[in-house]
Amino acid sequence: MSWGWGPTRQYNFGSDFQDYLIWGGTADPSAYLTIPAAIAFQADHNWAEVRQDCHALARHALEAVMDLTDERPLYHPTSDFYAQMANLPLPPIADPAALKHRLLDQYRIEIPITQWGGRAFARISVQGYTTAEEVEVLTAALGEILGL
Repeated sequence: MSWGWGPTRQYNFGSDFQDYLIWGGTADPSAYLTIPAAIAFQADHNWAEVRQDCHALARHALEAVMDLTDERPLYHPTSDFYAQMANLPLPPIADPAALKHRLLDQYRIEIPITQWGGRAFARISVQGYTTAEEVEVLTAALGEILGL
């Protein structure tokens, strides 16, 4: 509940949802108010280097999955077309949802599996806490599941 909740209705937009939840997430200024702290955090933790490390790990993941699948990527691994998120090319998959669920259920890996233009992809998002070991687990899991 938000600002509109209470014993008497403070707003009347014609919808209980709007009246009770008057301050929707996109209108909440909290995110804007945290910007100075976020900038300070990045400065204190050398975030430019963290971003570079994340890009390097995303590139490693892209190259590892390319080596595994022999599939060509959407963009060259050395390009600046991507930063910390990359589409990992997969061979054709009959049931992308089943692959996604198996990765989660069997390996505890949460990753989107998509199809576009007749091709399948896993979309990795590398953050400051992502490790090379986790990328290796992902690559090994894909190899086992896909029989590669």
